[in-house]
Amino acid sequence: MQLIMVRHGETEKNQKGILNGVRSNEPIKPESFDLARDLGKRLPKDILRIYSGDLLRVRQTADLINESLNLPISYHSDINERDFGDCSDLTWEQAAEKYPGHTHEKDSALEFDYSDVGGEDVKHFSRRVVEFLEQIKLENVGNDKPILMVTSDGVMRVLYFYRRGTMLGYISNLEVRVIDI
Repeated sequence: MQLIMVRHGETEKNQKGILNGVRSNEPIKPESFDLARDLGKRLPKDILRIYSGDLLRVRQTADLINESLNLPISYHSDINERDFGDCSDLTWEQAAEKYPGHTHEKDSALEFDYSDVGGEDVKHFSRRVVEFLEQIKLENVGNDKPILMVTSDGVMRVLYFYRRGTMLGYISNLEVRVIDI
C-alpha cells in the first residue's frame, strides 16, 4: 500500500522562516487555498481515505484538497509537527543564538532534542509518528489503494527516513512524497 504525504500550505511564519511547530496554530496564507484545491484535483482518484494532523494549517489544507476527492478525513494530533519548545516563534538563527546547539542542520538530520527548552526530542517525536503509521497499516490491512496523509515537514521527514532509510532535503509547502507502507 502507498502512503501519499502532503505538507500543509504555507503560513506567514513559514514564509518568514519562523519555527512554528505544534505550539503555533496559525492558518495557511490565502494564496495557498487555490494551490491546495489544485493539488486535490491532481492527486490519484483511487485514494481510499485521508489522515490529517489537527493543527489549523494542516486541517485547512486537508479540507481544501478534499473538496475534489470527497473522502473521509480523520484528524489526529499524533501526526502534528514536533514541539520546538522555547525555540518556537524564533528563526533558526535566533534559536541557535539563544539556545546553542539548536540548529537547522541538526533538526533536518533528525538529531534534534528540544527537551532542554520544554519541547520534544527526536525519539519521542519519532515514536509517536511511527506508532501512528503502524496504526494506519493495521486499519488498512488488505487495502491496495493509496492513503493520503496531510501533515508537516517533521512528520514527513521521520516517516520517509523510517520507510526509506534516507534523509529528505528541503520540503516545500504542498510538496508531495510517496512511500510504501
